[in-house]
Amino acid sequence: MDVNHTIIIKDAELGTGLATSVDLESGDVILRITNPFLTIVENATLDRVCSQCLFGYEAEELKKCTGCKIVRYCSKKCQEISWKSIHKKECTIFKGRGADKIIPTTTRAVIQTLLRHQYGASLDPIWAALVSQRESQEKQPVWESIILQAQSSIMWTQKPREWINVAIELLCRVNMNAFRVTLFDNALAGLCFDPLLARVNHSCDPNAAVIFNGRHASLRALLPIKQGSQIFISYIDPTSQYSVRQEQLKRAYCFDCKCPKCRYDERAWKERKYQGFATAPNFSPEDPRDRVFNRVESKCRFENEASPPYRLIEQRLQDTQGLLTDYQARKNNLSMESRIQVLKKAQGIWALLRKYNMHCIQPYPSVLEEFYLAYLDMNAYLPALIVNLFLCFQCDPYLYVSHYHPTRVLRLFTLSRLLKAVAAEDPALLATSLPFIPEDTITKIDYVSAVQIVLMLVGERVPKSHGQETRFMEVVRQDIGEIEGVQRMRGAVGEVLGMWFKEGKGEGKELVDKIWKELEALGEWVFGVIADYNKEN
Repeated sequence: MDVNHTIIIKDAELGTGLATSVDLESGDVILRITNPFLTIVENATLDRVCSQCLFGYEAEELKKCTGCKIVRYCSKKCQEISWKSIHKKECTIFKGRGADKIIPTTTRAVIQTLLRHQYGASLDPIWAALVSQRESQEKQPVWESIILQAQSSIMWTQKPREWINVAIELLCRVNMNAFRVTLFDNALAGLCFDPLLARVNHSCDPNAAVIFNGRHASLRALLPIKQGSQIFISYIDPTSQYSVRQEQLKRAYCFDCKCPKCRYDERAWKERKYQGFATAPNFSPEDPRDRVFNRVESKCRFENEASPPYRLIEQRLQDTQGLLTDYQARKNNLSMESRIQVLKKAQGIWALLRKYNMHCIQPYPSVLEEFYLAYLDMNAYLPALIVNLFLCFQCDPYLYVSHYHPTRVLRLFTLSRLLKAVAAEDPALLATSLPFIPEDTITKIDYVSAVQIVLMLVGERVPKSHGQETRFMEVVRQDIGEIEGVQRMRGAVGEVLGMWFKEGKGEGKELVDKIWKELEALGEWVFGVIADYNKEN
């Protein structure tokens, strides 16, 4: 069911935006659109995502359209809905091209829109009011591609040549206003273009986030928002350094950000002071910000910008960011050994950040994330778990304020999957792969109970971060059921943990505290893992 707690406003600096029509708490739905103006599956995921519901499936679970053999569906129902709404008009176009010559995603989006367009050579008033940044895009290398895509769209839809400006204006607006549709695990699924959702303005200190459940789009509050207050999302990763954010926004969206966070400070350590209002992951309700300011202050020990440590850290951060950017552009062409060696070059800054307890400053967490992904590709689950634990305990709480932030909740879910993978192995054997870690640090943890604890946390938070009736919540419920079944075979420990979670007390509390401290201690070995882990161990 659609939900709309927004009003369209005019901002003196930002132009049109959205504000809330009611008071909202963290995790509340601000806007839900079950059928956005346009949703389309990305070319790269056509074999894994249903072109109607936009949920992910194994390739063999999807059936190709018998006509074009390009789009795929999870059921006859989805196929019939898609056929009636748009595909019967585009199928012939795709079929004429052939299954091996798939039209680019944005061009397919324009084709769909032109096939439904009812205003001739004039712009559709539904999306005409959106920002296009056409003049800025005309000066960029992408402009030639925009013209070619517009011409192709007119040719394939057999629309009059005078419609070329409609196609160009639409492409400009899609480039500036479309959203990246993701599956619950943040994997790419498609593209969404909706004129109302597109009115939400950007801030590097957002109070809301856009979440997708298949083709359904939701705008959810990250923090409490008062009635009449403007809603902000971040168009890019808001945890990045000031210079990175500015470059990304200028390149992709053609504007210089002047949000409070960017105006307040350009320096990384001060951004931590401004942004990092959070405690470490815990089991209590969300803490008020004012309870943790003192802890955050301890993360920022520099007295002034001229201090030598500050200048050194700033330079090291820039160097590491350059290395990371280069690595991310080349990693698919690197061997696993080369990937690890390149990432290890970033270690130069770690000792300095650890000394001042500032490890949540980007690009440090992003480098750790790349190590984590590399270990996963190596099927090295214990090293991946250790990196993930450090990110959960030491980075995410300061990068993502709300306990219900989608990124933070997804990380916890990933943690549960890693714990499950490790629990399936012989702990003593796993310990031999990391001989520099005391064996009992690895073997004494009750990994099965740890999985249950983390999944209970995730199950509590997903309704606020992603929604109660979502594919993500279905998967979490399934995982909880499985681990509870395992626990029943082990005795009463699962029941004890379940009672603790419901009541917050009892003997389960001691077990939870013990396991949580053991996990945190294991995560502290991240630096040893990165420095000394050898896949041949």
